[in-house]
Amino acid sequence: MKRQDVLHVWREERLVGTLWRGQGERLIGFEYDQVWRDSEHAISFSLPLEQQTWLPEDQTAHRWFGNLLPEEQARAPRTRFRC
Repeated sequence: MKRQDVLHVWREERLVGTLWRGQGERLIGFEYDQVWRDSEHAISFSLPLEQQTWLPEDQTAHRWFGNLLPEEQARAPRTRFRC
């Protein structure tokens, strides 16, 4: 699976993981960074460290992050640029 439109999730200068858009570009998935999984805690009870990846189709990550991210129109430009 080719992941386009990625957005890295950071906490205090530490990479937590990566968000990406699904095929339909409406839902987002999430994957914890391995270093975060080895040394930190889950960011939510609904996103436990025991599972590394949440696919967009599952909608678990989409629902959780959807409440934190700006609306889709404001989010779209941020996912197109990579540093």
